[in-house]
Amino acid sequence: MTTATSARKPNPSPQPARRDRPLPNKILVTAVAVLVGWLAGNSAMSWIRREPGVAKDLLSRPWVTGEIGQSSVMLDTPWRLEGVSMPFPKEFSGKVQQWTWLGREKDGLNVMTGRVLFARTERPNLEGAADGMVRNIEAMAGTGSVSTRRWEKRLLGSPAIELEMRIQRQKGDPLLMHGVVVLVRQLELVQLLSIARADQPLATEAWARMRNSMRIE
Repeated sequence: MTTATSARKPNPSPQPARRDRPLPNKILVTAVAVLVGWLAGNSAMSWIRREPGVAKDLLSRPWVTGEIGQSSVMLDTPWRLEGVSMPFPKEFSGKVQQWTWLGREKDGLNVMTGRVLFARTERPNLEGAADGMVRNIEAMAGTGSVSTRRWEKRLLGSPAIELEMRIQRQKGDPLLMHGVVVLVRQLELVQLLSIARADQPLATEAWARMRNSMRIE
């Protein structure tokens, strides 16, 4: 008598795991450089003319709250920021889902913020982004030298890099630029920058207030 044996079911073919692609550093540098370039080069803060002093009532007046794109990241500023048209770098084609920029120059202070939401197939990181900020400033016409301080920190519960850059110009007063770049929820690059004359302590206080106001709601 022959005993029937149960046929062994073939193992299903393993599905290839999705591989998130590390985002090249030059892409992140470009995201930061676009912002720095607008703020320091194409805005009302010219490299040639003398910038006005910061308004004395900048900190005592009522501030406004706004959202950075559709990120749920909120920010307090001395005045409402306005939408800014920024060129979309060709390096971002197929890698970016949302591209949002806000900014305003008023009362001797220039503020710019932005949000870049990368596609789920990308895996961005902050490495090299801060260096890209500095190189972009150093390469701009009219820049004499740039002295930089850098901190790695956490903001919005996420890794961040904060920079302070003192910019000596070939003509005009020195400038002081503050910036922070945050990688939120692994795919969102949120940036905030401000620039004013280096002899304006109110601008530094305003920067600290804006940075500390950043929150997720």
